Amino acid sequence: MPKDTTHVLLSLGGNDALSNAEILGLPVRSTAEALDIFRERVDAFEQSYSWALEAVVALGRPTTVCTIYNGNLAPGEAERARIALMTFNDVILRQAFSRALDVVDLRLVCSEAGDFANAIEPSGAGGLKIAQALVRALGAAAVQKRATTVTAG
Repeated sequence: MPKDTTHVLLSLGGNDALSNAEILGLPVRSTAEALDIFRERVDAFEQSYSWALEAVVALGRPTTVCTIYNGNLAPGEAERARIALMTFNDVILRQAFSRALDVVDLRLVCSEAGDFANAIEPSGAGGLKIAQALVRALGAAAVQKRATTVTAG
């Protein structure tokens, strides 16, 4: 990292969630079995995310993390994916909150079909919205809405 780096923005986890997308179609015998599958995958994600975040925090720079946006999936698939993504985003939020880090919730930033060029990649308009949200999060632009404060611990 360059020595003149003042802040770190971390957007990590979307590819992890995508690589686990096949669990949405796995046959299961019970809801408990489905939840156990999600727990195993999310526990593995949490361990690797925690290690990555700890390495970033150790750099000693103010750090802001991003959640995983929902994408622009087909109806039916979108609803299931949104529920599954909640489990991955919960990891991101809990890890950030436990370290008192700022968060940009990309689910709220990219929330319209036009924000995506395809099912999972931001369009130019979505990219602009993300960039604007990150600039606001860093305090480099006036905040139009009051920020939410989360108290943990």
